[in-house]
Amino acid sequence: MTSHSPRTNYPGEYSIKRWREAGLIKPTTVRLGKTPRISTNDFQYKIGSLHVEDRKNVIRIIDKMYPNLQRPLNHANDDRRESVKTLREQRDELIKEMRKRNNAKPKREITQERERRRTR
Repeated sequence: MTSHSPRTNYPGEYSIKRWREAGLIKPTTVRLGKTPRISTNDFQYKIGSLHVEDRKNVIRIIDKMYPNLQRPLNHANDDRRESVKTLREQRDELIKEMRKRNNAKPKREITQERERRRTR
């Protein structure tokens, strides 16, 4: 997420319409075409939640960019562990696909490159 306006020549950028209701202090753009390199430990606290309208629009963009991504169905009889496993697998597939699109190197390769540079 960024406070910059969406770029017209980059697919997957969405300007949050109800940013104040979401608890944000500035107009915000979601960049869905970028691979985030963060972990859950990088988050300090939750700012807010997207309005239903914005959430639906973001999901629509994700569906368009990644048509093979499947979301679990919300059934009362679903085994919770199975749903979590499915979500993790889908997240991993999404990250792999985003890295391919961005020609990004896996984190391990980047770390190995840094080590090689440091030892020179």
